[in-house]
Amino acid sequence: MNCSKSNRIDVVIPVRNREKFIEACLDSVRNQTIEINSAFVVDDGSTDRTREILFEYAARWPALRVIQSDLRGVSHARNLGIAASEADFVAFLDSDDLWLPRKLELQMALFNTERDSPGFVHCACTQIDEFGQPLAGTGVFSPSKRGNIFEDMVRHFYHISGSASAVVVSRELVNAVGGFDESISIAEDKDLWMKLAQISDADYVPDALVELRSHSDNTFSSLAKQEPEFVLFQKLKIWNRWYNYIAHHTETLDRFRREVRAISVGTKANKMPDLALYEKLASSGIQLAEVLFPDRGAYIQFHQSQH
Repeated sequence: MNCSKSNRIDVVIPVRNREKFIEACLDSVRNQTIEINSAFVVDDGSTDRTREILFEYAARWPALRVIQSDLRGVSHARNLGIAASEADFVAFLDSDDLWLPRKLELQMALFNTERDSPGFVHCACTQIDEFGQPLAGTGVFSPSKRGNIFEDMVRHFYHISGSASAVVVSRELVNAVGGFDESISIAEDKDLWMKLAQISDADYVPDALVELRSHSDNTFSSLAKQEPEFVLFQKLKIWNRWYNYIAHHTETLDRFRREVRAISVGTKANKMPDLALYEKLASSGIQLAEVLFPDRGAYIQFHQSQH
């Protein structure tokens, strides 16, 4: 099925060292039930066979465009793909994930309704292991909110199911908010979705149309375990953008306080909190981080109150 000229779709795929997964990822794009305009794969400094595989694939599929970049991070790679895109809509896909064949068809139908068209659309997703099999013990991650979801995202941490691999967005809209923030290396997609949600409505397809691959090289899961402080400060930087919306919202602030406490005490609930983490928060220059605990006493008191 062809898209109309006004509903052309480009796909943007950042990749680095994914020789094991990139071909299956591209196959899932090529097998879509509607025709895409172009697939822009941005190679972010791969050192394995990824680049070779991409050029071999491009020889078989004219819609594939390979963009080479120095190692600059996923946000820079996605922004390069967006800049190269000429279609009306952009769909994001991570290089280790897969789409089901009707993914784009069902999502694009939501942009073609008589009611006010959403700015971006996502969908449900499932998880697979590194061999492409359903991941044991996991189910479907389903969306639940449509329309104006900005407050739900900022104050209540509503999560866009499937992350970047589930989202299709108006290219004009994503350019209007400045694309991905290249100073953020974790949860950069959440940052963009909140910027989009502030100026447009969201919609979703309830079907699980994305398979998220879980493996040892997943960036977020690895960093969350190995560098939880770094992940925390990246999130605080993102939410600080919306400080005026959450400064007096206790539920939101307590969510961050509990995350600070979890990092501070580790698994020992009776251990005194790490005052070094308090000092980092207080001197971070991030307004949101600085107001979580007015002083050391408040920091210690919150720790003790959570026993």
